[in-house]
Amino acid sequence: LVEEMLSDVGEDLEHRHFSGEDTLDLERYEDFAAEVEGRFDLEFDLEQISDPDHWSPALFREEAQQRLQASYAENRDAVDLELRVEAARQVLLATIDELWTEHLTVLEQVDEAIGLRSYAERDPLVEFRREGGLLFHDLLREIRLSAMGGLLAFLRQAQAELDAALEAEARE
Repeated sequence: LVEEMLSDVGEDLEHRHFSGEDTLDLERYEDFAAEVEGRFDLEFDLEQISDPDHWSPALFREEAQQRLQASYAENRDAVDLELRVEAARQVLLATIDELWTEHLTVLEQVDEAIGLRSYAERDPLVEFRREGGLLFHDLLREIRLSAMGGLLAFLRQAQAELDAALEAEARE
């Protein structure tokens, strides 16, 4: 499950920052890099990613996926498999719980706003289904991004604690 989520996270980031835009400016790439750095605590220096003339959403997606997979591989062995599975489960459940509650609140707001569209002779049920579907796909993307960020933070902390314990043991 974690490996599948890792591959989806790059696509989710690409969709969030580059989807539906004909022109891609430096600000979009900077926002992408800032989210990778902030959400996953990974260095994503734009100057280290090839020549700006060759930048593309696909290149950034692949770069983000490689860095996420490397971070996961680097830190996963600090925790045995059973604990890692339990941690992933807890992080995922907590993330779903929080984001689902927010999603329901947003759907209530959409429901209220949809009523106004009936004045424009649009079918409110069709409009709600369309908006709700888009919001649900956004919810799924955010669950993957947030859960992976939480799991990587947990694994990094576990690795840091293991390194500190090994260092203290070596000093003794």
